[in-house]
Amino acid sequence: MFPRADKSTDNRKPPKLQGADISGFVCPECMLHLNSSDALILHFESQHNNKAERFGQEHSGEDPKITEQRCHLLDEMSQHNSTLIKRISVDSRRMRELENIVDLVLRGTPLPQCFSFSNEQLKDRVDQFLMIQATHASTESMLEASKTELERQQREINSLKTELQHCHEVQVLQNGLTNENQILEEKLTTSEAQLRFALDEVQSLRLQLEATHLEKSTVLPPISAEASTQKVIEMLQTENAQLKEAIASVHMEADILRNRLVNQCTMSSERSAHDEAVREPLSGPESQRSSEERDLFCEQIRNFEQRLGDLQSLRESERAALTVELTTVKATLNQAVTDAAQSRNEAEQTISTLRAQLERLNAEGLSQSSALAGLNAEADQLRKANSIISKDLFTSEQRVQKLVEELADLRKEYQTERDQHAADREQLMQSLSTLQRECDSLRARCSELTTQYEEQLHKLNTIETELERSRTCSEQQIEEVRAQLSVSRKEADSLMERLIKAEDNSSILQEALSVQIHEVECLNKAIFELGRENQSLQMLRERVSTRQWVRDDDASACVGCHREFSISNRKHHCRNCGGIFCGNCSSNRASTASSKDPVRVCRLCYSELIKHNVI
Repeated sequence: MFPRADKSTDNRKPPKLQGADISGFVCPECMLHLNSSDALILHFESQHNNKAERFGQEHSGEDPKITEQRCHLLDEMSQHNSTLIKRISVDSRRMRELENIVDLVLRGTPLPQCFSFSNEQLKDRVDQFLMIQATHASTESMLEASKTELERQQREINSLKTELQHCHEVQVLQNGLTNENQILEEKLTTSEAQLRFALDEVQSLRLQLEATHLEKSTVLPPISAEASTQKVIEMLQTENAQLKEAIASVHMEADILRNRLVNQCTMSSERSAHDEAVREPLSGPESQRSSEERDLFCEQIRNFEQRLGDLQSLRESERAALTVELTTVKATLNQAVTDAAQSRNEAEQTISTLRAQLERLNAEGLSQSSALAGLNAEADQLRKANSIISKDLFTSEQRVQKLVEELADLRKEYQTERDQHAADREQLMQSLSTLQRECDSLRARCSELTTQYEEQLHKLNTIETELERSRTCSEQQIEEVRAQLSVSRKEADSLMERLIKAEDNSSILQEALSVQIHEVECLNKAIFELGRENQSLQMLRERVSTRQWVRDDDASACVGCHREFSISNRKHHCRNCGGIFCGNCSSNRASTASSKDPVRVCRLCYSELIKHNVI
């Protein structure tokens, strides 16, 4: 609160930062920062109130003039401190009061009942200003409520408009859905016609296959052994080729039918994805007819498999007949060999011819066996292909049946949704009519609220002008209070300067006093050392003055260790004190005042002489 420049203080005060200002509640003695004036008063009374008395007791041995002057300065400084603290407390109370008033005025909150004013005029002005501000806040809250009501009604009108647009869009969507339903029904009829046409084609192909198998099942009469085998092989090869062609044509037709079924499935799935409604299920007799056609088709496939089995059994019987013929030929050859034994020439010719015929027949038999193995493998492949085709047909029939069921379900759902849309449309029309009525009533209400809003705006303008006037008055009052506060701050600054000067003088005197105290302590130490030295010198003088040379007959034992003298323990005189000692006690040598050369001395004299020489 009171800025102060940095001053030099003695070593007992706490250090201060260079170039920093001290602000707040500061103790003038120890420069301690405190939070409030009450804390400053308590600190000063507890720490620095009896400082003069303590200082006098501590330095009772000083000059009475200096102590009197110091006590006078301390009393004056304590008086200044007490007056300054009182002024600071009063100013701080006024500042807190003004700050609280300004804070309440800025926030617009009412004053509490426990709040006390130092000036009644200020209290009346603040109450008047707060009442005006409260009326202004109430009018603003009413205006805000009316604005929110208008916004709510506007939102309701906008929601009604959006609902009308939604109803129109729903109607457009219903028209589009009806058109799409008609198009899908037409596509359904065309796809059903295509499916019937495909089934007719499959039936005709089955009939053609049966006719070809009946034609191929005829067996030619045997002519001769070789010719019959050759013809049978050729017939089997032709039948195999025809069977391959027929199987290839059946595969092609099955692929075509499969592609048609896939197309029909994709078309039906697309129709179900694009269409939200569903058609009625197919009629009962058409579904029964398609199931009967499927049963016929399965029976024809079974007949075809039976015929393939008959053909295989026929081939096996022909193979057995060929083997029998081969055995008969071998028998005739053996008979010819026995006849040729009678006539070698004829036999050699016949043997060569028969061997050639035999080799040819063996080769033909091997070729026929390999051809039969190939035909068997082809027949197995045909059976596998037939089973695969039958499985595909069965799966396709199941898919068609599932699609028909899905179409029936979709038609039912479409019908239910269509009825629901019709009911929703009726409800929307009813709600639209009610909303139209509410919209008319809201428009009338809106016109009334606009008139009320204009009236409230007029009142608000008048209240704002009054508030501006009251604000100007309060600002003038605040300026006056600030001027008074600046004057009180200047007075406090002048008092603080005087206090600082008194503190500087007291610090100078305290420094001089500390120097004098230090000098007195040094002198006391020197006097004490001189007294000790004088005492030691007096003792030395007494000892030196009382020394005598002891005769040998007078001493029977050593003065130091008290051992009796004998032949082994001889007597020795100390050349300093004259006493008689043994050899051990007088073994030290030192220079005395009578002789500069080291002579025999006792231990006590040796220590004294050594100390004296060192000093």
